[in-house]
Amino acid sequence: MLPADAQLAEAVPVGIETAGPQRSWTRHLRWLLILIPLALLVWWLGQESSGKHISHQRSTGEIGVLENDREGSVVVALDPDSATVLVKAGDVAEGSELAFLIEQGRAVEMERGTSVRVIGTASRGRVAHVRIISGPWESRKVWVPTRWIR
Repeated sequence: MLPADAQLAEAVPVGIETAGPQRSWTRHLRWLLILIPLALLVWWLGQESSGKHISHQRSTGEIGVLENDREGSVVVALDPDSATVLVKAGDVAEGSELAFLIEQGRAVEMERGTSVRVIGTASRGRVAHVRIISGPWESRKVWVPTRWIR
């Protein structure tokens, strides 16, 4: 028996913590930190590939056609250094830059849509070494920006 002046303490079961507002918030925050990146990954993987997201990396033996955003012909380089100039100039290179390369004999003009086969790549995949497989320059090896092969 307990004495009459004894006070009883409230019993708390072992292993059960009282969940206050702070404890509940941190639990939800942990789940959010896990679920949000996971949801973003699933969304990104489910996206359709468009021309913007496709890598320009080309593999040896791949066949494509030469095209860029310029009107008329496509200028191709006869050496890798000249191809690097084409990459830096971009799709819409100034006519003076291209004319200078052609005058020096470091580049030639090809018809848009000329078929090529990739031999290899250089400059971290930005430049492709290709063999022309159609047209008057057939069997000639040239260098082009990889983004010009479609």
